[in-house]
Amino acid sequence: MRVSPRLAIWCGTLVVSVGLVNGHADDFNAWRYVQEVAVAEPGVCRLILPPETLGVARADLGDVRLLGPQNGVVPYTVERLLPEPARIAAPRSFAVTLAARWTIVLIETGFTQAVDQLTLQTPAASFIKAVAVEGSADGHEWEELARGVPIFRQAGSSQVAIPLPRRRWAAVRLTVDDRQSPPITITGAMIRAAGTDTPTDVVAAELLERTEREGVSRIRVRLPAANLLVASIELASSESLFTREVALKWVQETEYATNEVVLGQGTVYRLAVESGVAASNLTVRLEALAPSRDLLLTIHNQDSPPLPVSAVRVTTRPTELVFRAAVAGGYRLLAGNPEAMPPRYDLSALGERVRTLPAVRLKPGPLVENPDYRAPAALPGVEDAGAPLDVTGWRFRKAVRVTAPGVQRLELDLEVLSEVRPDLADLRLVRGKTQVPYLRDPVVGSHRLAVEGVPADDPKRREFSRWRIPLPFARLPVTELNCMSPTALFQRQMVIFEEIPDHHRGVRQRRELGRADWSRTPANGTNRLTIPLAMTPLSDALMLETFNADNPPIKLEDFAILVRAPRVIFKLNEAAEDLFVYFGSSKAFPPRYDLSLVEAELRAATKHKATLGPIEVLKPERGGRFSPVGTGGPLLWGVLVVVGGSLLALIIRLLPKPPAAEKPPQGPSAPTGSGA
Repeated sequence: MRVSPRLAIWCGTLVVSVGLVNGHADDFNAWRYVQEVAVAEPGVCRLILPPETLGVARADLGDVRLLGPQNGVVPYTVERLLPEPARIAAPRSFAVTLAARWTIVLIETGFTQAVDQLTLQTPAASFIKAVAVEGSADGHEWEELARGVPIFRQAGSSQVAIPLPRRRWAAVRLTVDDRQSPPITITGAMIRAAGTDTPTDVVAAELLERTEREGVSRIRVRLPAANLLVASIELASSESLFTREVALKWVQETEYATNEVVLGQGTVYRLAVESGVAASNLTVRLEALAPSRDLLLTIHNQDSPPLPVSAVRVTTRPTELVFRAAVAGGYRLLAGNPEAMPPRYDLSALGERVRTLPAVRLKPGPLVENPDYRAPAALPGVEDAGAPLDVTGWRFRKAVRVTAPGVQRLELDLEVLSEVRPDLADLRLVRGKTQVPYLRDPVVGSHRLAVEGVPADDPKRREFSRWRIPLPFARLPVTELNCMSPTALFQRQMVIFEEIPDHHRGVRQRRELGRADWSRTPANGTNRLTIPLAMTPLSDALMLETFNADNPPIKLEDFAILVRAPRVIFKLNEAAEDLFVYFGSSKAFPPRYDLSLVEAELRAATKHKATLGPIEVLKPERGGRFSPVGTGGPLLWGVLVVVGGSLLALIIRLLPKPPAAEKPPQGPSAPTGSGA
């Protein structure tokens, strides 16, 4: 009997599945959520993961488990159903003809498969045109596909793509209306072959807060859940005529700042391109995975009023688990274990072949709490005690407050950052007299602090403008300075520096920290300045300076600084009230803990937020870590006095001695008596 390749694949898969089911011994009480899955008959199944499941699972779905009727692990493969990528290429032929009031573009596609879009190429910088579109399946018989389709470039927005009905078109003819404006140069076109599509679902997003700044509307949008595969977003607006560039972003914290990662962007518009003919497009295509349910929608209004947005509809694509049900019955889907290691199933290697197999689509039941859930112990085999530490060399400490045992994340505050060494080499967690091992969190937060910029012009340098910016503490790890200007027209180079006292010379030395070029016109440019700092300031004030030449001074306002805020991760097996963080030692070496061997597990664990108490000064400062230029401690000055005195004594001894003074000659002694 001949065995088909498809059957052979599934026989092999079944052997793997049985081995995995019989050999697995996970404690599934550590999974917080469960959903029932009813399988009517054995065979290949596609289990659609609803938004509520995706929202409680990890982004990589590494904590998702599927259990069979006998509580054995069922292997699966994950499919995020993206459409097949479209093929984009130049047409076989392209010809342009200018008529009295029209531009005729004749395109022979050269495609044998269905096409759904063509994009015109033009160097024209500012225009708006209406286009009539015709298509032909054989190049002879024509049918009208659309009339009044807008193409434009205006105020930073651009739309030169023309949608086509999803069919095989041998030729396309475009008639561009030139009655209202001069013709534009059209140099070419690109044709897009339609890829295979996948099912979609439409959900409503919640609109949260909205802010307006620098001609940009920023709207916080909340999706039903995280980890959704977003195909597109559609805006609802009551505005009658507009064009706007919009983008959907994910706000991501990185080591030094908060970044806005663009998930997708495009142009939305509602235009009247001909008398009585209106055209609109309020949809932006994304095809991106949203790692968070909270996203940022930005709308670039330029010099136009903010665009009103009353609703945002989100089109999502399904995420499915593909598995083989060996028997019918009740299956269980588990999710919600941040510390679970991602499974590795041999079935995943068959992903492409599994996709072509016929399958039954299933939906799980409601998401409920696992009745047997027990919070897993965080790294049960890892101790929370390190080596003893003599803290007599440390100058400061702060109490660390924790709310529950387990893995903790502690963010360092401004007082600690101003005294700890930049590499955290002198930072120690101590309970009693014993260290608590910790690791630096790779994701570093940041503090944005509003500060005051005080004009501090030098009367001897009237062509310069200068501002003094006091800082909360000296030696803060400031990474950038921000400010705004209401001045509409200027071009300046901005320099940020600090003045370090040189007590030896009795002057202040200039230490440059960063610079940036800044220009603005009424039509373009930004009124916000951002200057990255190349070095950490040593003093408690920054200076910002610019050269005005023969121009009037510019005005600055809304000053702010960005301060890097490192975080540390550690573990406590039980709550502790005598836990302190020590810092401020110039002689400490960077700690080395065995905790680094379980770094991946520690960072994946659920973390509690630890906080800091008030600062305690243990030792007075004796010439700080970053002493100003030309200063030193008492020992240095004592040595200088001794050395100076010794040199002075040596110089005196080496000087030639003056000649001895000569005594005047003495005559004969006078007689003591008198003669009669």
